[in-house]
Amino acid sequence: MAEQTLPMDPRLARRRIAWRVALALPLVIGPLWSGLLTPYLPRVFLSSWAGGILVVLVGVCAYTDVRWHRIFNWATYTAFLWGLTLNAAQDVSVWAGYPLERAALSDPSPWLHLGSIGLGRSLLSGIITFVLMFILYRISGGGAGDVKLGTAISVYLGLERSFSMLIYSYLAAGIYGLCLIIWHVGVWSSLVFLFRKVGSSLFPTRIGPPDDADKSLLMQRIPLGGFFAIGTLAVLAEDLSWFEGFTLGTPGDDPE
Repeated sequence: MAEQTLPMDPRLARRRIAWRVALALPLVIGPLWSGLLTPYLPRVFLSSWAGGILVVLVGVCAYTDVRWHRIFNWATYTAFLWGLTLNAAQDVSVWAGYPLERAALSDPSPWLHLGSIGLGRSLLSGIITFVLMFILYRISGGGAGDVKLGTAISVYLGLERSFSMLIYSYLAAGIYGLCLIIWHVGVWSSLVFLFRKVGSSLFPTRIGPPDDADKSLLMQRIPLGGFFAIGTLAVLAEDLSWFEGFTLGTPGDDPE
């Protein structure tokens, strides 16, 4: 008598599909993105494989974080792996004498614009960003997905750009959080709340902490995935027209 196989859990099936798509998608996005944008944006990180992968990554994570308050491992882990792979591939190709990166080719191919920063810089950026994000996670009690997303982004950007990304992201999130408090309790009550919050930390014997009702505002989770998207796109935009003299002329024409 033949054994009957149990049907697969639909959630598990969707998760497996998501992992497979996330692993394979950069092979499609990378060459298409760089092939289309590099002729118009030569020497710009945004037009590279790395730039395309980052745009899709932060877009997907912003959506899932706002929609379901989750940043999925299939998005962050695969992006992290692809970031290390791109940088390792460039280092190996240089060592072998056949560099892949567009800037090192005598006859450049737009679809080979990897946007690599080197495996060493990529790993260093990832490690330092992870440690910093983990500390912020322990202090603020945020989500572990935010740590993974920030780390995944950092292996593409490098340390300096990752710091800029974090500053932009948390600045935008802070402004949003402040506006949220003002919306709920008003300007005056928000000032009193902030005064008591800071004052109770500096002078605990003289200034009482905020009321429990006010504290509940701070317990509302802010979907940082959207703000990481803002911070990442802001960093990528730093190389565009107002910095590089981008022109919409003939593909391949460098700006004067």
